[in-house]
Amino acid sequence: MLKYKSILALIILIFISCNINKVETQNSQNEAQTQITNSYMFSSDKIFIDIMPSEYYLDSIRKNLSEDEWDEIVFDNEYYKSLTSELLIKNDYKFIEKPAKDKWKFSLKNGTIQIVLSKNLENKWGYFIFNGIDSAFYYDGTYPVEDLKNKKL
Repeated sequence: MLKYKSILALIILIFISCNINKVETQNSQNEAQTQITNSYMFSSDKIFIDIMPSEYYLDSIRKNLSEDEWDEIVFDNEYYKSLTSELLIKNDYKFIEKPAKDKWKFSLKNGTIQIVLSKNLENKWGYFIFNGIDSAFYYDGTYPVEDLKNKKL
């Protein structure tokens, strides 16, 4: 009788163990699928992406400034961004919409993949630039012709 109880207990443990492994495997597969669907792969095209701060962030800055100070900040940021976009378009870059994915992957010419977490760009005001060759980077400078001359545009 003791022998049958031991065998029954062993069978139950094996059954529970198999079900736990099955759940863990399903969770791992779900996590892997989530990581795949939450990423965006960029081709080797020359692109730039408009990066804007959240409305919440902008409002938090705006309420601490006078209307004239705020207008000057907005004008300056938009002016320097326009200089940058003109330079990039002149150098055959394409503007693309900001992907709504958590991870952006850039396939570099040397065969590596650069991964950028979009959350690291929150509350920035500029462009994310990829020349299709080297690593992609964030730019928010005021003199794009000078600043970007060494970036293989």
